[in-house]
Amino acid sequence: MAVFDGYTYLHSSTADLTISTNLTATVSATTHARTAVAEVGASIQLQEWNGSSWINLVPVSAYSSKNTNWSFGGMNKSVRSGYYYRAKVTHFVKHNGITESAIEYSETIMAQ
Repeated sequence: MAVFDGYTYLHSSTADLTISTNLTATVSATTHARTAVAEVGASIQLQEWNGSSWINLVPVSAYSSKNTNWSFGGMNKSVRSGYYYRAKVTHFVKHNGITESAIEYSETIMAQ
């Protein structure tokens, strides 16, 4: 869980990654605003470690909700055994003409 200090509307979030024995990565994420806002949500990007850097995998999954203080979403993607993965979640809030965003990373997991 991440808590975002110094933001007017964006409050906290989660980003959880699991990888099943059949090599399916599942990402679950939530985004919380401090109060009901015009729109709250996130984009989810699964990343794979290639030995020297994190590579963004496609597609990106997105979720959002309007006129509420939280939203949630997720994605599933097949992965390769022996590689390391993490989720990069870009949380956002839009309200009163202001857009706030913050990036959160899940734990890193090796697919087996």
